[in-house]
Formats: sequence, C-alpha cells, structure tokens
Amino acid sequence: MNIEANTTKTKARGLIPDYVVDSVFNIDFRGLQTLGIRCLVLDVDHTLVSYRVHVLDDTMRDFLLDQKSRGYIEKIFLASNSTRNLNAIADSIGASVMQPHFARKPAGAYFKKLQRMLEYRPQEVVMVGDKLLTDILGGNRAGFVTVLVTPIGPDRLFDRLLMRRIWSQLYLKRYKK
Repeated sequence: MNIEANTTKTKARGLIPDYVVDSVFNIDFRGLQTLGIRCLVLDVDHTLVSYRVHVLDDTMRDFLLDQKSRGYIEKIFLASNSTRNLNAIADSIGASVMQPHFARKPAGAYFKKLQRMLEYRPQEVVMVGDKLLTDILGGNRAGFVTVLVTPIGPDRLFDRLLMRRIWSQLYLKRYKK
C-alpha cells in the first residue's frame, strides 16, 4: 500500500478510494498513523468476514488487536448496513458498532451520526470497505481516508445480479488511466 497515493480530499473524488488493497491484512496501519489516522472504521460483510458470518476468525482478530496494541489505531468501529447482531465480532476486537436505523451507507445522515459517535476529526479516520457505492462513497463524503479491499467470500445474489464487483473493477481500471 503506497501511503503517499491519492491523499487529496475533494468532494469530486466520490467513488475513488485513497488506497486499494487485497485485504485488511495488507493495510499499512503504521503508515496511516504517520498521516494522523487514529480511528479505524470497518465494514463487516465481505470486508472482515464472509456474508452473514457471525464471528471473526482468529487470524483477523489477532491482526486487528495487534494493530491496536502497537498504537497504530486507538479505536475501532464497525459500520454496517446489516441489522443482525454484530456484538460477537465487535466484542472480540473491542469495537463499537454503528448500524442503520433509518439511514444506511452511503447516506449523509448515516455518516453524520457515525462522526458524532467517533469523536474524531474526519482526517483522523480511515474507512475500510469492499464496496465503492457504500463504503468508499460515504467515507469520501465524510472526509475520511478510504481503503477499498477485495471482497471476502462469494457475492450475495443481489450483488451478482447488479454485477457490482465487475462494475467496480471497470470503474477503477478506467480511473487508473
């Protein structure tokens, strides 16, 4: 992960993430800390676990706790559009949970509520997720540093029908040119 790339924040960036990595394991948390990042906001489904999985595997849990114990991140939040109980995942890494009530990602109301919960300035927050249209767009609008990861596990039927993964890959390939 090149820590220097794409760090200019403008509203025009919309769907363009600051960084693209294969997985959460490839994020340079030490490098993000040098940019002033103190808070990690993670999508859950397809970012931390396969769709609808209720627990983190030991490797992911240990990795995130290690980043926290090294002081690279101070606080972890889970930001999910899922309405299922995420407490087992959150408790295993000492995270807080932001789930939708009326607004969902990427809605401005969702991210405004998230910002109030975070108690960090937007430039101190990194949003990590697997979808351009929810995680990256919402994170960019909120002024967060954004990281797009390759989705874990198979797509949901809804995502396959909309060809979200293919659309995202084509969009990013066009942007790189």
